[in-house]
Amino acid sequence: MSNRWRAEPASGGAAKARRTLAAALATLALAGCGSWNKPGGTADQLEADKAACGAEAGKAWPPRTMAMPSWPTEADRKCTDIYGQGPCTPLVQPPGTSTDLNAGARSAAYDRCLQSRGYTFSAR
Repeated sequence: MSNRWRAEPASGGAAKARRTLAAALATLALAGCGSWNKPGGTADQLEADKAACGAEAGKAWPPRTMAMPSWPTEADRKCTDIYGQGPCTPLVQPPGTSTDLNAGARSAAYDRCLQSRGYTFSAR
């Protein structure tokens, strides 16, 4: 029998998605804990540079959404009495989530862009 139609286990793609998600979450966590500064820079210049870098990073790394299904567990089974006896409804698949696979790369590109314009990130 051929392996042609057999599902293969998740390869490096799943691991890469997890790393990208972790990088994005770390970046988001740090973004709220500091600010971008440039010697001699003004607030208006910073906002303009943030907008330009955001557009540049968004063009280079547009959102790439991946659906992440969830799987039902025994906790998703509904039974008619308090003892779990009697007729139970079948397991219902809970709603899944989605993630942006390019979020980490887009955030890194945004940071590099601001750094190339002379900004440094200062953690609070």
